[in-house]
Amino acid sequence: MEIEPHRRKNSLRLRGWDYSRQGAYFVTICTWQRREILSTISNGESFDSEIGQSVRNAWNDLPAQFPHVELDQFVLMPNHLHGILWIGTTPSTCSQPLGNCIAWLKYEAAKRCAKDIRQLGGQLWQRGYYDHIIRNDESLGRIRDYISANPVNWQDDPEYRRRRGG
Repeated sequence: MEIEPHRRKNSLRLRGWDYSRQGAYFVTICTWQRREILSTISNGESFDSEIGQSVRNAWNDLPAQFPHVELDQFVLMPNHLHGILWIGTTPSTCSQPLGNCIAWLKYEAAKRCAKDIRQLGGQLWQRGYYDHIIRNDESLGRIRDYISANPVNWQDDPEYRRRRGG
């Protein structure tokens, strides 16, 4: 009998790109099973849940943990977050790859709200995250606008409609 080697899921990262390279990165991180536990949306505004506040605090603490990181636009949606991180902003520091920053964020946020997460089944985040390398000012502007408008557009989100039978 032939044993199948462990299959690895396809990476979401851009092949050949050095993610410790200086630049801006747009990230999206989704909750486990897209549970709506990070915030609520009312009148186009996002209001953090207790879990969401722990996530926001961990996000805000990223530069203390990674001095080469600066934070930009950020929003918590009910089942995901969007944020822009700048890597390598301080020339004198050794840049860690984006993945290290995201791994720390996910771990730290889950640790800070572990009691609440245990009551929900024990997991906060889905595997991995989505990223987009921001290559110019025009793209940066569009992404900032997208993040700002995300709460206003929540009802148009396919996940929102699917969960509400629409």
